[in-house]
Amino acid sequence: MNFNISTTQICLSLLLALSLNANAQTCVDSGDPEVDAVIGCEGSLTKLEAAKGLTANTAADDEKEEFRPLGLFRFYMSVRSQLRDAKDSLVEFTGKTVESESAPKQDTKNKLTVAQIIQREGRDSLRQDINLGKTEFPTLVKVVANPHEGILAKLMMIEQAKETIDAVYYIYKMDLSGSAFLAKLEQAVQRGVRVRLLIDASGSMSLRNSKLKALEDFARKHGEKNNVTIAVFNPLTGFIKNVGKNTLRRMLNLFSSDKKDLDIIKANLNRRTHDKILLIDAHTPNSIMMIGGRNIADHYYAVGADKNDTYNDMEIIVKNKMPDGRTYSDQMTFGDKAGKYFDRLFNHLGNKELHLGIMGTLFGTYRRAQKEIDKKATEFSIDPELKTKLENMQKNDYLNTGFVEGETKLASEASNILRNDPSLILASDEYINEKNKIDLKNDGQITVLLREKMKAAKRNIRIVSPYIYMTPEEIDSMVAWLKQPTGEKDSNGQEIKKTLEVVTNSIMTSDNMLAQIIVDNETLRNLLDKATKQGVSEQITLLELGKEDAIELGGKVAYGKLHAKYITIDNETLGIGTFNGDPRSRALNSEVAVFVKSPKATAVLNESFNELMKMSHEYDSPEWKKIREDRKLGTYKHYFVKRGDKFLKWLERLNLTFLI
Repeated sequence: MNFNISTTQICLSLLLALSLNANAQTCVDSGDPEVDAVIGCEGSLTKLEAAKGLTANTAADDEKEEFRPLGLFRFYMSVRSQLRDAKDSLVEFTGKTVESESAPKQDTKNKLTVAQIIQREGRDSLRQDINLGKTEFPTLVKVVANPHEGILAKLMMIEQAKETIDAVYYIYKMDLSGSAFLAKLEQAVQRGVRVRLLIDASGSMSLRNSKLKALEDFARKHGEKNNVTIAVFNPLTGFIKNVGKNTLRRMLNLFSSDKKDLDIIKANLNRRTHDKILLIDAHTPNSIMMIGGRNIADHYYAVGADKNDTYNDMEIIVKNKMPDGRTYSDQMTFGDKAGKYFDRLFNHLGNKELHLGIMGTLFGTYRRAQKEIDKKATEFSIDPELKTKLENMQKNDYLNTGFVEGETKLASEASNILRNDPSLILASDEYINEKNKIDLKNDGQITVLLREKMKAAKRNIRIVSPYIYMTPEEIDSMVAWLKQPTGEKDSNGQEIKKTLEVVTNSIMTSDNMLAQIIVDNETLRNLLDKATKQGVSEQITLLELGKEDAIELGGKVAYGKLHAKYITIDNETLGIGTFNGDPRSRALNSEVAVFVKSPKATAVLNESFNELMKMSHEYDSPEWKKIREDRKLGTYKHYFVKRGDKFLKWLERLNLTFLI
């Protein structure tokens, strides 16, 4: 091998070797669980600029080593192009293989590369830092159903921030709501609050992100540059290589004799963060977090011109609660756990930090963006409805009243973005690794917790999801659960039977026609058919949003679109989050949710469920069939009603159902 290594590369290589030295006296947490497990660092990284130690990926098929050593972030940015040319050289400086501690010394087959050790050890760290579902924390919670309250509560939370603001959203639009949110962040920066904002590259697609960079420019002008960090999750780079070429090869496989399979689901481009979190002062006694289904865009909050298109959504605010006789320093709190989760997500090594560009500064791009932000934020603030609502919320001390106690678990699907083979999760409940592959099992996985809680339900389960999805095994399990006796009787001496109630979108209200075809033609159909065969169909209520008087059908009622994701169990436990339950949520996206044991909070959520039922029609009823046949739905939707099944079969043949 020929080595052409610059002085910079040699220095960084030596730094890399030193970072792996077991006798090192100091270390800086990289914020990545895979790295921390190798270099022996613990704790949470509080600034992306502080450090990003070492990372490595091992391809599952050929075990090719790829090193991306990083030093101080600014220094790394200046020599990134040189590092890419020195991968093999860096391997030589650190040693190509390292003996596995658990393997016999004479067994040469158990030698592991540094990259493999990082991935192997990273699994244990991941279970500790990402698997959040095992611990219940005492909290105060408040369900937020009203869309205006959703955005205004966020702005009020930002106003009261004293130390940190951490936010992650799949969709962030620079409309009225997005501008008002950004304007509040600017005010917080002026107060010296540290702000971290993470957006998804796909959901918040932008060529330059000039308006978000305007926040960094604002911080620079006010001497608070180090207090603002904005990052893009998994940028959309290498599209032709990672998706375009693989898709072409997949299509060519249709005509090949050997049918060599290329699993396009593994493409990094397909991993997205679907999280929606606003976390204030995470590591303080007064930590407060808001999560749920709402992104940052006008149509989630009934703001702007088209208020009839508002999503029907749900969020929850969670605050720390100190047990009697305990102080903040005595224990880890819900806020601490949420903060640690955000650290891991924000510092995922696939993320890209946004930086001010010289041209944008010289040509006034950020100055013009700031003017537009100010204009829209002002328009938001003078809206009569919003202004009145905000005054009432402030008068009633919204962020300190109406909360109820609850035992809260934080759960996630964060292991999806680190898993070698996401398709494994769809094939097995245990997610057993294939030979020579490293997989990550998330013990605090939302899917696992949902199954456990649903199986343990005594009487009633209520589910709201825009794209309800159940595997055949889950449907069988649910039908078996319905057949089990409750052991309870009503006042007339009749046995009380278990019930399942589901509300989802209809063909009229859905924003994803392919997903809706799966909902109507597979999930709900299979659930109803199996329940009928087992004699428990009367215990199931399947509803879809909207009625015949909808605007879409020539009526006068705006039902909007269903986007909420929540569950209530036995009037005692609730779950709210970003998890749709569809294949993408289970195998590809990073998702987050809270499960709260609180009869009072569950009762509030059940009230919203009852209102949603009144706005819906029954699946497979005459009204349901009539709506599907109505030509007023439009050619596009009517096409999927008639030919959706055939379209899905083509996607399955091309193995492109992950696009749904």
